[in-house]
Amino acid sequence: MPDSVLVELERSRGVLEASLSDDATDTLVENLVALRMLGADAHLLGAIVQRLSLLAPRLTGPGGLEAWLTAVREVTEQARHCTLALLSSSEEVLRHGSPAELLMWARLGLRHGQRSGEKMDPADTTEAGSALAHFELRSRESAQGMASGERGERRADLASSKARLTHLLRALFDMVPALLTVEQGLATRRPFVSNLGLHLPEVGRGLRGALAQRWYDAAALHAAAHLRHSLHRFERGSLKPIQIALVGVLEDARVELIAIAELPGLRRLWGGFHHVEPAHGGSFVVLMLRLARALLDPAHADPHPWVARGRRMFFELTDEGRAPGRLTPAALREIASLLGNDIGQMRLQFNDREYVVEPAYRDDNAYLWLPEEDTPPQVQTVADEVPVPPDEVNDDRDDSDDIEHDADDGAPAPRPRAVASGERPSDRPPLARFQYPEWDRLVGDYRSAWCTVLESRPMPGDPQPLQRSVDAHAALLLRLERVLRAGRLRERVKLRAQLRGDDLDIDAAVRSAIERRTQHAPGQKVHQRFDRRERDVAALVLLDSSASTADALAGSVPDPLPDTRAGTSTSTGRTVLDLAREAALLTTLTLLSAGDRCAIHAFASNGRHEVRYERALDFDEALGPRAIARLAGVRSHLSTRMGAALRHAATLLAAQPHHKRLLLFVTDGEPHDIDIFDRRYLVEDARRAVLEAGRLGLAVFCVSLDPAADDYVRAIFGAGNYRVLDRIDSLPRILPAMVLRLTR
Repeated sequence: MPDSVLVELERSRGVLEASLSDDATDTLVENLVALRMLGADAHLLGAIVQRLSLLAPRLTGPGGLEAWLTAVREVTEQARHCTLALLSSSEEVLRHGSPAELLMWARLGLRHGQRSGEKMDPADTTEAGSALAHFELRSRESAQGMASGERGERRADLASSKARLTHLLRALFDMVPALLTVEQGLATRRPFVSNLGLHLPEVGRGLRGALAQRWYDAAALHAAAHLRHSLHRFERGSLKPIQIALVGVLEDARVELIAIAELPGLRRLWGGFHHVEPAHGGSFVVLMLRLARALLDPAHADPHPWVARGRRMFFELTDEGRAPGRLTPAALREIASLLGNDIGQMRLQFNDREYVVEPAYRDDNAYLWLPEEDTPPQVQTVADEVPVPPDEVNDDRDDSDDIEHDADDGAPAPRPRAVASGERPSDRPPLARFQYPEWDRLVGDYRSAWCTVLESRPMPGDPQPLQRSVDAHAALLLRLERVLRAGRLRERVKLRAQLRGDDLDIDAAVRSAIERRTQHAPGQKVHQRFDRRERDVAALVLLDSSASTADALAGSVPDPLPDTRAGTSTSTGRTVLDLAREAALLTTLTLLSAGDRCAIHAFASNGRHEVRYERALDFDEALGPRAIARLAGVRSHLSTRMGAALRHAATLLAAQPHHKRLLLFVTDGEPHDIDIFDRRYLVEDARRAVLEAGRLGLAVFCVSLDPAADDYVRAIFGAGNYRVLDRIDSLPRILPAMVLRLTR
């Protein structure tokens, strides 16, 4: 038996014998020896011991331990790649079933894998009906198997919970992020947060009835707390996996305590999922659970010195008069480093590859971290750089972000990367892949998961031409800033339920009368008045970067500083894309001066399987030299499949919690792609995409640089939602003022 497993056994002996029986450890050892003979390695055996120490209180009945160990042994023997998934799912299955029912459920998964002809290959994780999908609770058969022992309670799922969760998030956090299903093809089945919104499992983690509803509430509200209060991304730098996990625990506690300060009832909701006790042991994973509970629940006493120290360091800052929200990223990193060093001194092991954030309602915390490529070079090490092959990229991590803060604005722009001869801008590996439906006008229905959007960052270009354009339009920017300062862009809104006002609020007056007649204290806020609301706008500028945008403008003047990157076009004349980039930058500068949030993205396509989507500037970024260099790096290539790009842009924009959300589309021609020969096909699909965006509450406006575009642009965007420019060179001057009018 490996020494690491023996050490873990000794740590767990107390909780096993206290919760189960005096011979529980001996029974476990016998099964571990059998598993070792089946080929289980030290990591797997250690994970089994750790998970059993947490599950022990649920295995106290006659034969409970034996049933669970039998399930583990049979799964390891027949489908070893599913054992870790079984360990992770056991707690949820046992919440509503007995150990004997868990064993039946495990055998059902093994039989289902055999029926589907699944080869028990650890790399084969894509089949939705596979044994792995069963043990990860991703298949319908898995959900049905867990429910077989239950009666009378309706299973909760995301589809039936979306409307209620949307109202809950709007009421408590004043935000309506997109609620998305964790796709079956993803490696994770846990909640996670991305720029697209909140991703939740399709079924309520194996729970049922009111408990499942509470789990969805807890998961959605915890993720919303991150979206509202986790405004700074952390750099991994030289942090060890133990310290990274601890930063996640501390940041989870910080955002939850801020939310609880505003909404005290959240403590009871989240606290209902913290069940860990000192008797569960002292492994590092258990200690993190104990620390999480100690930070959330002030009435909970934990005797462990490490937990007490972590709690003391965390709350010392708040005791100095600062709210939890004032805990800076640097302070959390320092606390995590100190606590991580203590764990090292205690010689506790941690397998970060198998670590899953607990309690289960909390997301995977990937949203909190900057991608590896955005970590400053001075804190990177060779060991930190882990290249991700394109085929292994999932969208469950927020790897497409490149957050830059104001402190970086003075930094020099990165030098443009030379492009190898023959390399296209689209050859850069995508950071994430997304699939979208497409409308087939001949069939009269959507083709499901028909188009693949490949997200990436543009390779940096030369920012000097864009900077010169900003300087040349300084007078225009100054004039628009004066308009903003004059306050002419504030929206007139009606405020209801006011103590004083210009008119009576009928609804509030009726409620007050009812309260008076039912012997309750009547409300006094029965008036309404008009006021001016500050701008609350998010705008996404989407540029068509297809090959036609490389056309030179008539009478254009050669650029004194042309782009000389190898393998790229070095046309000396100004192109349509040059003007589009300038207009996007000037528009963004104008909106940022109004306090709005902005993003600049571009797209081009090479058939339905390759819709290239480049994010030059994202909503939470500062418009610094790096972002401008990325915008300058957008290049003309490929074709124009509008529908998929519009759907992806709309999904990103819909996740922004703002009153007005504008999707501004700049193009020079009609939809076209290499695999489509019906001119109306892509026009109809783009029209459908615009209608879908409208149902998400987005305003979509198109600026076309094609003088002959009136017919197809009107068909796609609708009357009044587009403008065709006869003089293309007027775009940088017209677009910023046009956008200000659209966002009033």
